[in-house]
Amino acid sequence: MAASDKKTERKHYHQAKVPGEVQIDKKYVPVSCFSEACSKPERIEELREQIQRRAICECNQTLRGLYADMEHYPDLEKTIRYCIRETIRQYLLFRQDIAQVDLHDLLKKRFYQYTAVDECTRWTFRMMFDTQCEQAAFRFLDELIRVAPFQILRVKTDNGSEFTNKYLKNHDAHETLFEMRLLAEGIKYYRIQPGKPWQNGKVESQHRLDQERFYDCMQMESLEDGRHQLAVYDEQSRQFSKRCLNGRNPIDVLAGMGIAA
Repeated sequence: MAASDKKTERKHYHQAKVPGEVQIDKKYVPVSCFSEACSKPERIEELREQIQRRAICECNQTLRGLYADMEHYPDLEKTIRYCIRETIRQYLLFRQDIAQVDLHDLLKKRFYQYTAVDECTRWTFRMMFDTQCEQAAFRFLDELIRVAPFQILRVKTDNGSEFTNKYLKNHDAHETLFEMRLLAEGIKYYRIQPGKPWQNGKVESQHRLDQERFYDCMQMESLEDGRHQLAVYDEQSRQFSKRCLNGRNPIDVLAGMGIAA
């Protein structure tokens, strides 16, 4: 292994000593959690309408955040304006796809859990989306920054296109919405090396636990219902004791540091 590769590898095995160093990843919500609801014929057209309504709502929320960032960070105006144009373009394409897709193809609709795990305290935050695009990653990060009981200092993700354009041909010159928000907040950003998911091992491990504790016995009627159930589980999970915390839970660990969660 070259010296530069060894240096990169060491970054991924950095031991966090304070809260704020966060791993982020997404997990597919098992199709079985939604299959019963979609088996009803009357639900299919209703599902299309729900997706269309959420698309415009989430697009508007993303645009409001970008316009607010442009006021707060005038030096990034050029990048933010590019992100605004991309948000509108992707929304229009998404609306067109949903309007034209065969009704029965909606039964194959995928849902995604975005997850953030603090490396020091194992405090975890989750949200559910029906897309894995830039807007979803941006909104997740925006909400994470808002609700985290500590300042986010460092973020690590895989190389998915919702997080970074680095490995997309002809796009690497432009930051994604996710990267732009990290830059605006002054948060350090690290990407795992391609093909090495264990470098984001804490969030990967949490996804396995979420499958066993939550998704194996969960049924959802809609995205809104899934989000509600996930929010309840998200709150409860922070009180689960963890072996890696010597039997304590993330709330206790934060309290021991004088941080109210």
